[in-house]
Amino acid sequence: MPDVATRAQRAAGLFVSRDDLRKMDAELRAIWQTEEVQSETIDIFAEYHIVDARTRARELCAMMGARRLVSQKVATVVSELARNIALYTPGGTIELIPRQGPTRMLIRASDQGPGIKNLDEVLSGNYRSSTGLGRGLLGTKGVCDRFEVDTGGWGTTIEAEIRI
Repeated sequence: MPDVATRAQRAAGLFVSRDDLRKMDAELRAIWQTEEVQSETIDIFAEYHIVDARTRARELCAMMGARRLVSQKVATVVSELARNIALYTPGGTIELIPRQGPTRMLIRASDQGPGIKNLDEVLSGNYRSSTGLGRGLLGTKGVCDRFEVDTGGWGTTIEAEIRI
C-alpha cells in the first residue's frame, strides 16, 4: 500500500496545491498505518549481517509509509551502526522499533564491545581512525532527529531516532 500511495502522491502533485497534498498524505497514512508495524531485532556478528539489517530497515520504513529519502536515512544509520558492531566488537544487535505520534523509527544498536574510549573526540569531528575517516558516528548523528550514546567497559548502546 505505501508504494501505491507514494506514486499517487507524486502524480497528484502535478495537479493539486501543497495544502491538498498534505491533506492527502495524512489521509493515506491513516489508511496504511492501520496495521501496526512490529519491532525487529537483527543479530550482528559479521559483515554480511549488515546487509540483512539494512534491507529489513528499508522494508519496515516502506511498511510505515516513509518516503525514499527518509528510508535511505534510516538504512544509512542502520548500516553504519551495524558496521561498527561487526568491525569493532564481538557482536551485538540492531533493533528496529517503529513509533507512532509522531511517526518515527527508533534504531537501537547494542554491543558487548570494549566501549568507545574517546567518544567526545569522535563526536567533535576531530577524530581520525586508523581504519577510516572516523566520521561515521558523527555523520550518523547528523542525520538523526535524536542520537544518544551510552558506552563503557560493558559495551555500547546507541539510540538513533528518525522522523518518518
